[in-house]
Amino acid sequence: MGGAVLIGAILGVGMGFRRDMQVILPLSLVVLATCRLQGVRHAFFWRSAAVILSVLVFAVLSSPILMNFYNSRWLNAHDTIMGFATLSDENIGLLEPASYEKHLLQTDMYTTYKVQTAYQHGLTVPLKKYRFAFFTENDSSALFCGYIFNSVSLFPADFLSRAYAAVLRSCVGVRESLFVFLRPFEIVGLITAGISLLSIAFFYPYKAWQILLMLCLYCGCISLQYRERHAFHTSFIPYLFGCFILYHLIYICRGKTLRIFRAGCTFSWKRNVRSLFRLGVWALVTGLVFWAPLKIAQVIQERQVRQLQAAYRNAASVPVEHVVVPGWEGGTLVRPFVRDISSLQKDGDMSKSGKVSVYAAHFDALAGPLDISLVYDSFDKSADFSVKTTSYSKCGIAPGKTTFYFPVYEIVHNSSWNMFSGLLMPDEQAAHFLSFDKLVTIDELGY
Repeated sequence: MGGAVLIGAILGVGMGFRRDMQVILPLSLVVLATCRLQGVRHAFFWRSAAVILSVLVFAVLSSPILMNFYNSRWLNAHDTIMGFATLSDENIGLLEPASYEKHLLQTDMYTTYKVQTAYQHGLTVPLKKYRFAFFTENDSSALFCGYIFNSVSLFPADFLSRAYAAVLRSCVGVRESLFVFLRPFEIVGLITAGISLLSIAFFYPYKAWQILLMLCLYCGCISLQYRERHAFHTSFIPYLFGCFILYHLIYICRGKTLRIFRAGCTFSWKRNVRSLFRLGVWALVTGLVFWAPLKIAQVIQERQVRQLQAAYRNAASVPVEHVVVPGWEGGTLVRPFVRDISSLQKDGDMSKSGKVSVYAAHFDALAGPLDISLVYDSFDKSADFSVKTTSYSKCGIAPGKTTFYFPVYEIVHNSSWNMFSGLLMPDEQAAHFLSFDKLVTIDELGY
């Protein structure tokens, strides 16, 4: 019970520094509900009481933050959506890019307009009487959460693989240590983590599963928006497992028996055939627990992405005239002639001040992946949605004719405005540019 109070107090006070603490609360409750107790009667009662007590202490100490934050609770979903950006995947450093991007820019205004326009076109939650005012309406929570659920349902394998990758990245260090003598722990971090879990599972399979569960929950949640400043608290992981292995290696070198946790738990190959068999079962079950959901998610996502691809390909479109401007910031700018934002109102209500269009840029056979940036003219930096896109093609497969679909968000919000200028690309790729199309409607695209 003392541990429950301590957990609630630390996380409750921590909410005053970073609201990320609420993400760790469910992990702490799982530990309280599943940890092994030493000879305690009515264990279920004590577990339940510990969970309730921890939540109560957390709620009391964090109540000033929670009450103040309640009307802006949709910001949690807002930050999560920004984590869909390709930049977060690149920061993890372990994921192979796809031929599509779910989110281009990690800015507040871009994310907010993206969610609002998706709702207006019926791509997230059913159209209701939601009025979307910037940073004020509580209905914003339904819109942002609806966008998240829609994205996860369409790309389940992406989100699951990101969580796996975040755990693996934590095992090898969030960033290279400034202390040279610590870097070997990071280099072999994944190996030491595996050996540590297997050695614990040899004697205590349940404890090994519990440690693995804690590791996955603690490190997997940072995949919501992976950046070094959001993942720094996991930096100790490679040193933890490295020191665990080093501790027992020292005993071996000193000629003593390998000890995992307590005296009398000796490692004997002859007497532990059953433990070896149990270890094999543990490894097999653990592997299946990670492999099976990912495989199922991949099958579901492949079917849905193919449907999205067909929806974009079959969507009605109209040709758009364009002009090629060479020598633009070291490349070539291809500018469409469409300039239709007259219907937008200079209004604080974002539902009236933004519109989205989807363009298709057609290219002849290219020598490699596209190197394209979207360029906007804007009044200020917050409305500048210019961004470099990521294109990818598998090794050994020569790209043929390519169609690049991209959304354009144009706004006139209070004193801020922007306007799409065109696509910026290297001169050699501009020579393969064929034409622009603009989709007539985006209501049936699905994403």
